[in-house]
Amino acid sequence: MITLPLFEGRHQALHASVAHVRASLEPIALRGEAGEVDEAGREAIRIAADLGLCRLLVPTAFGGEGLDLRGVCVAREALASGSGLVDAVFAVQGLGS
Repeated sequence: MITLPLFEGRHQALHASVAHVRASLEPIALRGEAGEVDEAGREAIRIAADLGLCRLLVPTAFGGEGLDLRGVCVAREALASGSGLVDAVFAVQGLGS
């Protein structure tokens, strides 16, 4: 991860917690490429939720961690490195937040 003044400790911690995710996304990416997009998409959002990433998209007033653009970017970078499908599904979850 790039070390910049814009990345706070919480961003570094988030990066460390999702850095390992790439290998676990490969089966989802393969299912999506094989045409099982709906099933792969559901599995993708389950993984994002299990990692706690969906909480980044929910305001703190509603029990989430609040929308922090840098945090979302860190999460999306990790997800996209393993699967564009997983990244897209995660991004769509944030549209209504």
